[in-house]
Amino acid sequence: MKKIFFGIALFIAGFVVVGFMLPERVHVERTTDINAPVEKVFALVNNFREFNKWSPWAKLDPDTQYTFSGPDSGVGAMMSWQSSDANVGSGSQRIVKSEPHKHVGVSLNFSDQGVAMASYNLASHDSNTRITWGFDMDLGSNPISRYFGLFFDGMIGSDYERGLMALKTLAESQ
Repeated sequence: MKKIFFGIALFIAGFVVVGFMLPERVHVERTTDINAPVEKVFALVNNFREFNKWSPWAKLDPDTQYTFSGPDSGVGAMMSWQSSDANVGSGSQRIVKSEPHKHVGVSLNFSDQGVAMASYNLASHDSNTRITWGFDMDLGSNPISRYFGLFFDGMIGSDYERGLMALKTLAESQ
């Protein structure tokens, strides 16, 4: 019995120690090229009232309640959402940085699930736009959160890809 208890204790201790050695921060990003001027793409990502036209999460729960506050676009623009669907949840996002035709920085608050930052980096190539949608989160010192961080790319990477494809379709059709 002592050997079993010792083995379990050793496994748990190893699990925790390895958890502390895992990365403290998570970063996910996806990039696509859009056959539209950078001004048009920037206008779509710098305005939350346009967000659900291309968001990968907007169609998951048509009953999601959205609230917009602050200016329509740029720094201070805010969108909050509330959904009973666990895939959508509730939270808010606020534009905290807006550099015309180059960058939009967004502070994300997922209520009990924590806070993160998103970014849209744009570059003009002839009449096309290359956009990179990024996500960054500090997982802190919780080893369980750090294990969870190993799966972030797989969890949201495909959502970012779908969102960028929808953004591409929207921008190229206007």
